[in-house]
Amino acid sequence: MGLLYLVRHGETVMNARGIVQGGLDSPLTPQGRKQAERAARWLARHEAAFAVAACSPQGRAQRTLDLMCAAEPVLAAARRETLSCLREYSYGTADGTPVHDLAGDPWNPRRDFQDLGGDTVRDVADGLFCALHDLMEQSAGSAVAVSHGTTMKLFVDATLAESGSSRRLTPQELSNGCIVVMRHDSATKTFRLVDVIARPV
Repeated sequence: MGLLYLVRHGETVMNARGIVQGGLDSPLTPQGRKQAERAARWLARHEAAFAVAACSPQGRAQRTLDLMCAAEPVLAAARRETLSCLREYSYGTADGTPVHDLAGDPWNPRRDFQDLGGDTVRDVADGLFCALHDLMEQSAGSAVAVSHGTTMKLFVDATLAESGSSRRLTPQELSNGCIVVMRHDSATKTFRLVDVIARPV
């Protein structure tokens, strides 16, 4: 068994302005850079070594991991990988829209966004599960993966539902820079939620 630490990227300009990014990107704010460094310090206090540091291909996640590695040698020493499945859920033509103008809930995307060319919920969750299972199988230890809010929620919620739990993560738990700790069991090919650190210090 190994631990997987899912980290949401630091706050971006679009986050601060209340705009849904999806497949788009924007720079980290000063607050976002601090969040990345705080997440790195928390991780370094809780793990002596990481086999791998994986990351979404999107710029805000890459920049977050860059800052984390610069802040803590234990993360810089890990093998770095970019996984396309860690990218943010796409809202289709709604990417770049202010949250208050959206027709649906961006944290619980359903047909509202699929009809606009957005991703399917099941494809995002299943794709991430398969890729992260393979990552953990190859890592022989703990791993950190920098991803995005909605993608992380879809993955963790699907994992909770599969285990029979009625719990679902809230947007407050998935604030920028949060860390979601999952335990991976290679024998049963499952993930289990261990903890959610909404604001690492």
